[in-house]
Amino acid sequence: MQVALIVIMAQIGSFVPAKFASVRLVDKLFTRIGTSDSIESNSSSFMVEMQETAHIVNHATERCVSIETTLSCILYSSTSCPSLGSAQSMLHALTAL
Repeated sequence: MQVALIVIMAQIGSFVPAKFASVRLVDKLFTRIGTSDSIESNSSSFMVEMQETAHIVNHATERCVSIETTLSCILYSSTSCPSLGSAQSMLHALTAL
C-alpha cells in the first residue's frame, strides 16, 4: 500500500518521504487486496477474486499502476494456491501492454 500512497502523493505534488523518488504520472490506480465471499451474488471468494482481476486486466493501460496481493494463500497456508497462478497470469498480461 505504501507504493500506492507514494504514487498518489507524488501525483498531487505533495512531499514524498524519500531521499530520491522518480515517479511517473499515472492515469489509473488499481488495487486488489484481499477478498471474501459475495453472498448477494452467490460468488465464492475465488470467483470474486477472478472477477476483480479480470476487471483490472481489461481496463489496464500502459500508464496505470496495479497492486494485487494474494492474501488467500497466506490465510490458508497453501503451497498449491490458485491465487499465485492468477497473479502470475495477471503479471504476464500487464507486461504485454
